[in-house]
Amino acid sequence: TALGMVGMVYGLASIFGPSIGSLILQIAGATQWQFIFYVNIPIVAAILLLTMREFPEQVCEHTKKLDGAGITLLVIFLITVIMFFELVGKSFEWFSLPFFGIIAAVAVIYMVFMQVESKAEDPVLAPHVFKNTAVKQGALFLFILGFSLVSIEMFDSMFTQRILGMTPLESGFMM
Repeated sequence: TALGMVGMVYGLASIFGPSIGSLILQIAGATQWQFIFYVNIPIVAAILLLTMREFPEQVCEHTKKLDGAGITLLVIFLITVIMFFELVGKSFEWFSLPFFGIIAAVAVIYMVFMQVESKAEDPVLAPHVFKNTAVKQGALFLFILGFSLVSIEMFDSMFTQRILGMTPLESGFMM
């Protein structure tokens, strides 16, 4: 049910998000795009209030040791991958020495992370889960699906505004 609720929220956000965002741009002006992010404040406040009301604090008697090494390595890994995609083609060329150096660093960090997680009492990302073929196929499918949806949403609004000459409001309703 949790994944269904996440899917529902993502679906609703995909439907209403562009329209509400373009309406805010139409009202505030295209140069004031930062106001789009303020829409989330009342939504998050309502969710926090509902969560506090519906899910009272629970005291857990059985606690496990926090996997600090795994968390740290995962953060380093993700930051390295994000910075790689941010810098490649801008700060250094594709297939250059820095390119291969960062790829090697990512591979080493990944291997160390998997080694640490295989020995952790309560791992952040349990390696045995990825031995299941259904999990591997599902993860690959979700990656492809997410990449496709984000690409379509990102480029569709630029296409409708710059090529078709629509206003941000028209573009939002078109999406």
